[in-house]
Amino acid sequence: MKTVFTDINVVAHLWASQAQTNARNSGNFYFNGLTIYSYGSHFPIAQIWDKDNNIVFFTSRNYSNTTSKHKGCVSYAINHKKRFTLPDVELNSKWDQDTRHEKNKNYYLNTIEELIKKQKKARKYNYMPEIGSLLNEFREYINLFKLAGKLIKAEKELLTIDVNTLFAGCNFTELREKKEKQKTAKQIADNKKWLFNWSGLHLKYKANKVYLRYNKESDEIETSKGARVPARESKILYDRIQAGKDIKGMKIGYYTVISLNGVLKIGCHEIERDEINRIAKIMNW
Repeated sequence: MKTVFTDINVVAHLWASQAQTNARNSGNFYFNGLTIYSYGSHFPIAQIWDKDNNIVFFTSRNYSNTTSKHKGCVSYAINHKKRFTLPDVELNSKWDQDTRHEKNKNYYLNTIEELIKKQKKARKYNYMPEIGSLLNEFREYINLFKLAGKLIKAEKELLTIDVNTLFAGCNFTELREKKEKQKTAKQIADNKKWLFNWSGLHLKYKANKVYLRYNKESDEIETSKGARVPARESKILYDRIQAGKDIKGMKIGYYTVISLNGVLKIGCHEIERDEINRIAKIMNW
């Protein structure tokens, strides 16, 4: 079993799919079992709660520019899973669970409090979506670990807050819509840049869409999310799809096919059928 890779994206996807028990890059990015690290065991980036479900604990901490790159790869690899962002992610450990939960609880409470303070002073930026999202995540964390009985009265009251009534009279709808349009425009521009630099094709771009290209040097099909699989295995998968055969559970490279229902789902990648057909046409399959 190969365990050392030059591409950190491969390491992240192997961990996210739990395709093998361990792997690392040639430097300081690696995983053992359910936990993936940057630099060493002192800095866990994320931990999968249980390999049979889709819950991941992702660190809120930062360490260096390299660690930020590692975190970005891990974030891509788990974008199809339920994520809790926390300072202490090693919640599978049976050691000192009360201290870990207290640390994470205080992180939620302090962050929510700071955002509420900012919102009360805000004149342009709207923090309400962040507050609402964090409140929901906090509630889910408390329910997941059955911690409600350990909360004081004020903390329990926080769980019942409706963010829409918390700031009655504040209307940031127009600003939020403008921000979403700007975000979408940036995503489209990023996709254009990726496609122009890597394939030279001119397509109708779609934000968040996974694009494919052929890397002649490595003889691999690559995705815009950094995954790579051998072209030969990709053709086998395509032929099985065309023949109407069952592909669920099929291994391709270091990934496993989850489903095909209009969209091919492999790990965190959801590849539309028209993109599959496009690359197949380019490859003359």
